[in-house]
Amino acid sequence: MKVDKPSSLFDYLMEKIGTASKNKIRRMIKSGQVIVSNKAVRRPDYMLKRGEVVMVSKVKEKLVKYVSDTKYKVLFEDDYFLAIEKPAGMIASGQAPRGKRTFAEHVAEFTQFRSKNPCKSYLVKRLDKNISGITLFAKSERNRQRMRDEWENVERRFCALIEGKLPSPEGKLEHHLERNQKGHVITTRIKSGNELAITRFKLLKTFKKHNLIELRPETGVKKQMRAQLASINCVIVGDRMYGAPGNPFNQIALHGHYLRFIHPLTKEEIKITTPYPKKFSQFAKQIK
Repeated sequence: MKVDKPSSLFDYLMEKIGTASKNKIRRMIKSGQVIVSNKAVRRPDYMLKRGEVVMVSKVKEKLVKYVSDTKYKVLFEDDYFLAIEKPAGMIASGQAPRGKRTFAEHVAEFTQFRSKNPCKSYLVKRLDKNISGITLFAKSERNRQRMRDEWENVERRFCALIEGKLPSPEGKLEHHLERNQKGHVITTRIKSGNELAITRFKLLKTFKKHNLIELRPETGVKKQMRAQLASINCVIVGDRMYGAPGNPFNQIALHGHYLRFIHPLTKEEIKITTPYPKKFSQFAKQIK
């Protein structure tokens, strides 16, 4: 709620929340649930200035302070969408482990309580827990669905640090994938029920025992890039599910660094980029 005229905080809330009693308004303020310009205010007589933003939170002040202190890397934003870089090791959405929160929940709190342009956020497509990179959010449920309807036309690119040598500096991987008994996607021969996976690859940089490559998936089969690389003995560093001997980063060395799409409302071409983590190349340089 944006303040349109000077007023005490108590009087402002009484006017805006007409169904709440005076005692309830006072309790909300004193408990730290009322946020003014990204700070919890506990004084009912606090004088609001024109243009300040007032929000009532269901979360505790401690969480509000955490959200306001969190620095997410916003890569793109307009009136309809925003893109934020997801760190590795955090579940994108769904059911988080007990005592933890998903990335989508963190972003929802961050966008709601930030001092500039507070808004709601709706995750468009998720990245796996152990993968970092560009994650797109919509500012309304309707725009999320619009973007999902066009997702097959979105160009995505990933950087990966791999063990082993590619068959060529540039090319295409094409496999039919299925799940084995442990639930992992693996390469297999063509048969009913399999999914076709196509991924283009390009060598970016060569190290003594590793290669930094760019991957461009043309299909959306779950874990396709990881499974396809493992099938040609080029497992991604840290990907123990597909045979990597260790996990030096406590993540899979796979990073979504490029996103291109036609904006479903403005019809403009949108390109979003972010560098791959420096630790990928730093690690590869240290290996003798």
